[in-house]
Amino acid sequence: MAPLGYGFEQGSDDKGKSFRSAV
Repeated sequence: MAPLGYGFEQGSDDKGKSFRSAV
């Protein structure tokens, strides 16, 4: 699992919360 804010535009964390992040 990649760290939040690293390489993902949109996804879900391990708790199922949605998030948006930029590289």
